[in-house]
Amino acid sequence: MNKGGRPKGRANNITREVRQLLKEFSRNNFSKIQELFDQVAEDDPAKALDLWLRCVAFVTPKPAPEVITPEDDDRITEIEISIVPAKDGDESIEDDTP
Repeated sequence: MNKGGRPKGRANNITREVRQLLKEFSRNNFSKIQELFDQVAEDDPAKALDLWLRCVAFVTPKPAPEVITPEDDDRITEIEISIVPAKDGDESIEDDTP
């Protein structure tokens, strides 16, 4: 019995087998998939673009989020807020305070 379990990052056997089957299916049916995609693109280009983007998401790496804390970022040193009264006739700003 393996008490350590599967090494970190290694897919389990079922996942590995399913990925292999999908890869083979895709390779064996590429021309048919391309024909279907072309039909969708002809009828609805926006839908074809959506399908393409959804497929690309499976094969392109996702960027890691960048976390910036105020202590790490020296680009902003000061923020100034000015309150300017509205011009006469400018009704875009209404004061609802009682």
